[in-house]
Amino acid sequence: MIEILLDVVGKNTNGDICHPYKYQRGPMTGMYVYTLNGNDNFEATDEEGLRNMIESGQFNHTGRIRMIPHNATSTAAASAINVVSYKRISLT
Repeated sequence: MIEILLDVVGKNTNGDICHPYKYQRGPMTGMYVYTLNGNDNFEATDEEGLRNMIESGQFNHTGRIRMIPHNATSTAAASAINVVSYKRISLT
């Protein structure tokens, strides 16, 4: 089962509601993956670190988090997406 954070929301290019998920393979297993700029510099953090970054505004403009659509059963449709709301509060 894929672990997602339901109170962190993004929307992909199809308009689907998406949520950050814990990586399941490789050196970032069990972590949430994000970038603060570009597509080449992805980093990993735990849930507490991700929430601290969101709350401090690091994803308000340029930062993106790897997310999957809400009903996804695999990570095949994952992409780096802007956070649009956190704990039901709009960030856009």
